[in-house]
This record gives sequence, structure tokens and C-alpha cells, in this order.
Amino acid sequence: MVTPSKKLRVLVVDDSTFMRKVLENIYNGDGQIQVVGSAKDGREAVSMAESLKPDVISMDINMPHVDGLQATAEIMTTNPRPIVIVSSESREGAASTLRALELGAIEFVAKREGRTATQSTHGRQSSRRAHGHAIGLHDSKLQRKCKVSLSAEGRSSPGSWQRQ
Repeated sequence: MVTPSKKLRVLVVDDSTFMRKVLENIYNGDGQIQVVGSAKDGREAVSMAESLKPDVISMDINMPHVDGLQATAEIMTTNPRPIVIVSSESREGAASTLRALELGAIEFVAKREGRTATQSTHGRQSSRRAHGHAIGLHDSKLQRKCKVSLSAEGRSSPGSWQRQ
């Protein structure tokens, strides 16, 4: 899938500065993934998807200006890329999740809300890992979904994705 010399390039889209940093740390914690940009809303996401041409986009749903659903629709129309929805609204059967999948997103990961890092972590863990667990994201799960997004769509390498 991803060769050692070619990392999976990810664009992180979330209106929360904290969440963008947590996601960047999770993705960059994998030697095969590289965050190439981050956007604070759907408008920036559309622009950055065009200019950066990432292999995968990690997209929140609720954002100001242009939300994740609108951005997903625009990106899939003009510059198709695998999009993984990472949102507190992302759960199986949720209307927004189903709509995102209809628009072309290929996977979703739910963020859990209302837990603190101290409630959800045990023992000594890095700040990156503690923050990921605090929102219900686990490094390996999120990294795996990003990597699998290419192979699930029949793509063998980063940069080879085209919507069919």
C-alpha cells in the first residue's frame, strides 16, 4: 500500500485548534503518514484539497462558513479524494454520517465527547495519546482507517485515487 519512501499525505480539517493538533499528532505518530496541511473550515478544506492534493482528507462535520458535508460534496465534485469523517456526529446510522457517505466519504470515525484525559487514560501515557483517548480516538484505529481508505477503494498507492 504505502511504500517506505512515499508517505500517505493527509489533510486535517476541523474547526477546533485543539482537535487539529490532536489529529495531527496521531497521524504524524505513524511513520507512514504525514500531515501536509490543516484547515479550520470547509472553505479552507476545498482550497487546500485542490492545492495540496492530499491522499486522504480527515474531515469534521460541524464547522463555520462551509460545513464538512458541503466541503465533502464540493471536493468530490471538483477534486475527488478519499475522505474520512472524524466527528462527534459520526456514528453508525446518524443522519449526517449517512449523508457524508452518500456524498462520497468512504469511512467515519466517531469522536466521543464529555470525557477528560484523566478519566479515560491509565498510567503514564504521552500527551498525544492522552488527548486522543480523551476524545475516543485511538492512534492505531485512526491511522488504520486512513491507510485502509486507499486499499478499500482499490488504490495501491498514495496519489492514485480517483473516484469511480
